[in-house]
Amino acid sequence: MKHSAKKDAFFDDLVESVDDLLKRISDIDSPDINKIRSKVQIALSAAKSAWQDTAHYANEQVTNSLRWPGERMRESPWRTAGIAAVVGIGIGALLTKSRGDQQYSKRHS
Repeated sequence: MKHSAKKDAFFDDLVESVDDLLKRISDIDSPDINKIRSKVQIALSAAKSAWQDTAHYANEQVTNSLRWPGERMRESPWRTAGIAAVVGIGIGALLTKSRGDQQYSKRHS
């Protein structure tokens, strides 16, 4: 979450800086500057829209990925319990094996 907040703050700072730049050059009446100003405004609007779309899509993906395991557990609780048991046994076996290897190496050193 903190990483996302930093990106949001960075993007907000960038938009604010571009807006400030556009305000500072608003007094300049040159065809080239006007053309650049309109291109920047269009690009800024597109960037804001893309940023909002991306944030919305990412939020939906996170919500869906967090919802999926809960739905699967409700659909087949015995399968979930079986998977949890197998994972627990596997972790226990790995911990026991590593502890046994440490004791073996202490006795034979």
